[in-house]
Amino acid sequence: MPEIMTNPFHGAKLKIERANQHINDLYLQWREFSNTGPYSVLVENDSDTRDSVLQISMDQPAPEAILLIVGDAIHNLMCALDFCMNEMEFAILGKRTKYTKFPVYDTRDELVAAAKGGLKYKTTKAVLDHIVDAVQPYKRGRGEPLWSLHALDIEDKHRLLIAKKDMTYIQNIHCKDSNGQHFTIPEWAIIHPKASRYVCTGHSDVQITNNGKASFGIVFGDGMPLYGQPILPILPKLSHFVSGTINSIERVFLTSKIS
Repeated sequence: MPEIMTNPFHGAKLKIERANQHINDLYLQWREFSNTGPYSVLVENDSDTRDSVLQISMDQPAPEAILLIVGDAIHNLMCALDFCMNEMEFAILGKRTKYTKFPVYDTRDELVAAAKGGLKYKTTKAVLDHIVDAVQPYKRGRGEPLWSLHALDIEDKHRLLIAKKDMTYIQNIHCKDSNGQHFTIPEWAIIHPKASRYVCTGHSDVQITNNGKASFGIVFGDGMPLYGQPILPILPKLSHFVSGTINSIERVFLTSKIS
């Protein structure tokens, strides 16, 4: 039986590092896009009270470059998991077979069936038991984040990932009403961009003289796994989860090979 490589999980960890570089790039790209002020403040008058009512219009979609970075980060994290399985297979068999990949399934039963099938030749029984009982990479298992990651990676292979902007609040909108009175809206919390309205009580025919400064992020869009969840906090969490998963498998594998 071939000896264990000096560090059979080195390639997997390099892929995680690359994913983290993409995530850092994403922060920079999103901050640059946010600073362009890609929104407008629209004004209409209430027909009953004559008060002006403000609404938000998001003028620009999330740049395609940002969606590409998200897809690259996701793909590198999934590759890290696949590398993990490939290197264990190589350490045991001295070769890598063409279709070896990290086991992610919809259900525990499917995972157990795979562990009893071809997977048992690709790693040790201790690792397989660990994946099934501790990692649980299936929907509603402990490893459901890996299931979501896998589903997103499949989506990204067939189309650009869908994302949408999600605004949380705007500060310091400067306004002028029909009487020439200037006033400022210091902070406007946006509950939902499509429905949120700000009533300028006592002010009619308001003109916006400064759109203020908005805080918003990007979330996974319609039809996506993790729909509605913020992409930037989620990606670092997925990276951390993948790293922890691979570290735990590495410990079990090396221990099971030595014993």
